[in-house]
Formats: sequence, C-alpha cells, structure tokens
Amino acid sequence: MTTIRKKREPERLSALTQHKAWQMERDGLLTQIKRTVYSGEDSDYYKDLLDDLVHQEPDIPIQPTLYFEDATQEALAIHLAHGWPSASLWSDEAGIILGSHSMQSNPMRFVALLNRLWEGKSFAAHRKTSESFVIENRRLTLNLMMQPLLLNQMISQATGISRQSGFLARCLLAYPDSSMGTRFYQEPPEQLVGLNEYEQRITDCLNQSQRLNQTGCINLPILKMNPQAKHLWIQFFNSIEAGLTAQGQWMEIKDFASKAAENAVRLAALFHLFSGKTGDISAEHIEQAITLMHWYLHEARRLLEPQSTQPDLEEARKLLAWLLEQRPQTTTPRDILQFGPLRNKTQRDNALEMLMEHQCIRLVKNGNKTDIEINPLCK
Repeated sequence: MTTIRKKREPERLSALTQHKAWQMERDGLLTQIKRTVYSGEDSDYYKDLLDDLVHQEPDIPIQPTLYFEDATQEALAIHLAHGWPSASLWSDEAGIILGSHSMQSNPMRFVALLNRLWEGKSFAAHRKTSESFVIENRRLTLNLMMQPLLLNQMISQATGISRQSGFLARCLLAYPDSSMGTRFYQEPPEQLVGLNEYEQRITDCLNQSQRLNQTGCINLPILKMNPQAKHLWIQFFNSIEAGLTAQGQWMEIKDFASKAAENAVRLAALFHLFSGKTGDISAEHIEQAITLMHWYLHEARRLLEPQSTQPDLEEARKLLAWLLEQRPQTTTPRDILQFGPLRNKTQRDNALEMLMEHQCIRLVKNGNKTDIEINPLCK
C-alpha cells in the first residue's frame, strides 16, 4: 500500500500545484468583479472569464486508503462517498469494531450500511448540520477475526439484529479446529514457493493503475458465466433451494443458504480475476466456488444451529476423525468402545447412525463381525 501511494505521489503533487494556480486565478477574477461593483464598471467580461474558469477546475487524484479498523459508521461512509471507491474493514481483534460507538449506540444503522454495500446499492445520507452525500458504486471488504464469545454476543446484540437483518448471512463464517498442542517447532523452509507466488500476485493486482472516472468510480467490466458454468451454478442454486423446506438440510440456516448461490458466483468471479483470466467465468471456477460454499454452509450450520443438536454432531465429528486416522486398518463398532473417542454404547450408536445418514460410512457384515467402511470422498 505504501508503494502504491509513493508511486502516485508525484502525480498528486503536480495536480495540487495546478489546482493552487487555478485557485489563484479564480480569486483574482473574484477580486476584479468585487472592484467593478464598487467602481460601477461593467463586470460582464470578468464574469464570463470566471464562468469559463469554473468548468476548468483541475482534478486532484485521490490517494488510495484501502484499510480501516477503528472507524465509525459515519467516517467509513464519508470516506467511501468522497475517497477511493474500494476499502476494507479489517481486524484480527473484532472487538474493536463490535465495541465501537457506532455498533453500541446504533447497530441498525451500521448494519444497514454494510448490507447496502454488499448488495451494491446506493446509500444516501442527508444531514442538517453538515454536507449530505451519496455512496454509489463502491466496494467494501469485511474481514473480522473474533473469539466465539464475541460471535455469540454479536448474534444476540440488540435482539439479534446482525442476524435478523440478514447481515450475518451475507458473511462467510469459519471456525477451524485449534492447532494448540500440535504446533511443534520446525525449521522454516528456505523458500515458500506457493506463498511467494500468492504475495506476488497480490502485489501485481495492487500495482495495476486504476484510473477513476469523473464521478470518482472505476469503470469495471461486467462478468458473465459461460454456458457450462451457468449450468453448474443453476444446479447448485436449485439444490440449495430444495434444502430450504421445513425438513430440508438447510432449514436451521436458511438465511445463510438463501445467499449461498450469490456468494458462490462472487467467489468464482474472484477466482477468475485473481488467476488473470479474461472473458467469461469458467466451469472450473464455478466448481471451485461451489465446493467452498458447501464447506461454508456446513460451517455455519455447525456454529449456529440449535445447541440441542450440537452434542450428537460433535461426537459424530470426533468419531469420523478417529476412523479416518485408523485407515487403512479395518475398524469395527467394538473397536470404538475399546480404543475410540466414544466409550459409551449409546453415544457410539448415535454417532454411527448420524455418519450413515450423512453417507460418510456404511456398516458391512463380514462373517461374525461388522466392519465400518468409510466413504472414499470423506477426508
């Protein structure tokens, strides 16, 4: 970010000089018009010059400010209206944002702004004591890291407004298993090829010169899916819709599921652009996005479904992880009670039943014993 600002600094300084000269010329004409008023002379000549000059005001290039952490709703909105058309609200301590004055005093207003930005709709702010403004054709990235307690607080805050308003459903939630206890020291490799390539691609994207048009926006291309990609996306859309019924698999998180198809195509567009592709979005990128969205949906369901169903699900997860560790050795239900994570017969049977319902395993009779076969697609 600093490199980009330095790169643009000479252009900005030159524009500031031109604008200063324009201001001096304007002030000189205003002085002449004022003089003619006092002297009774005809001021039309100077007024015509001023009218022409007003339409020649030099533009001052906007310096990119892409990163915000501790910003009020008002400050963020004003920047998006008058500053660089892309920004991010980014924090590895989300309590800074969730505990801010804006979220505490008027969470509905902050959430409404974020929802509008996600939808790409305009947002008009009318003020009595300060300048009114309109946010239009702007983009905001939201990336927050928080403890589980803060997530629960966010869901329940102001009678659950973050979820009831649809804000939370527009987000992609992730709560990976902790690596504590397994983070043993290893000498870092001399080269991290994948990471280096990723960072270089990010730098290349940031270094691309983006010119703003007269309205302070970037003229962005319209992306479309090719026929194969659209066919896959429609299948995904319909499969999610079928799961929104009263007994459907997404019933408990239907707010998240309702946004899944749109989030999937947004992810595919990001993959398309990040890989440097041109033209329409390919079926490959749609497939990747759908795979990722399935993971996010399962993650949202794990985090947000009613607590009464959580213990069985967690036990099934533990059992599946243990079964995967035993491969390629064959495992039986009896082995689970002796060596596995569930030593209670009822808990074991409930977890096995849940895994079979989700097509993760099947029980196969093998003589006098029963073997557990794991679906090869489970990882």
